[in-house]
Amino acid sequence: MTEREALRLLHLDKDCSKDQLRRAYRDLVKVWHPDRFQSDAQLRAKAERTLQSINDAYALLQGRPTSPASASAADSDSKPASATTRQDYRATAAAPPAPPAPRAGRFARHLVVAAAIGAAVGVALALLAIVRWGEEPAPASDAVAPERAATPGPADIELNAGPRLPASRKPVGAPPPESGADLLTARGRGTGQVSARNATAWDAAVLLDGPSGVRGFFLRRGEQVTLLDVAPGTYGVRVMFGAAWTGRAFAQEARFFQREQPVSVVSRSESAETRAPLIVLDGRSGVLPTTAFGLE
Repeated sequence: MTEREALRLLHLDKDCSKDQLRRAYRDLVKVWHPDRFQSDAQLRAKAERTLQSINDAYALLQGRPTSPASASAADSDSKPASATTRQDYRATAAAPPAPPAPRAGRFARHLVVAAAIGAAVGVALALLAIVRWGEEPAPASDAVAPERAATPGPADIELNAGPRLPASRKPVGAPPPESGADLLTARGRGTGQVSARNATAWDAAVLLDGPSGVRGFFLRRGEQVTLLDVAPGTYGVRVMFGAAWTGRAFAQEARFFQREQPVSVVSRSESAETRAPLIVLDGRSGVLPTTAFGLE
C-alpha cells in the first residue's frame, strides 16, 4: 500500500497532522468495526477486510516524516491506541458472536396475532352464552315449563277421566295466583287459622268444606301458606292438582283427591297456645281419589 492510497482510504490530504490522522482513524474504526455486523456474515467479512486495510494505512502514515509543529500537535498515545484497537478487535473476533437482538417488527406482529386470538375467543364465549341463555326453561310461575310435563304427579292420586269443567276466559298462559289467594267468594271468615304446604310438583286448588260453607284458596307447588281468618270448626279437605290454571280449573293434568281425616280449626282467642293445624299435600298418604270438582 502506498502513502497516496493510505491517504485516500482515510479521507485525508498529504498535509494532515497527527491529530487529524488519529481522529480519522478512530472514526473509520467505529464505522467498520465487525461487531456492528453480527447478523450478516458477508458484511462482517467485508468489515474485517476493510478494518485491516484501515489499520495498515494508519500504520503506514504514522511512520512518515512530519514537521516539528505537526509532531508537537500529535497525541503521544496514537500508536498504543492503534495497538489497543487491534487487540480489542482480535479479542472480539475470537469470541462467539452474540445473538441478534429481537426486532421491534417481530414483537409487534406477535402482539397483533395475540390480540386477534383473544378477540376470537371472546366472541365464541359470547355466542355460547347467548345460545345457553336462549335454551333456558321458562320460570316456574309460567304455564307448563317443558320439563314439568315429565315430572310425575302425586303418587297416590289417579287421573280422573270424568268430564272437565269449561275453562274461563282467562288466558292459559297467564301466571297462577299467589299462594293463599281466595278462589271463591269470601265465606266462613273467623278467628281461627290453618296452614297448608304443597309438597308436590303441581299447583293446587284447596277447598275447605266446613259448617259455614266452602273456603277455597290457591297453593303453588313447593310453597306453604297460613290463613289467619278461618271460622272455627271441623273441615273436610278437597284438593285439585294440575297445571295451567284458567281461573276455575286446571287445563292440564287435572287430578282430584280428598283428605281422609278432617281438620279441626279452633279460635285463637279460645286457646292462645294451640298452633294452627298443618295440612301437608304430598299425594303419598292420607288421601283418597275423588270425583272431579270445580269452583262454583
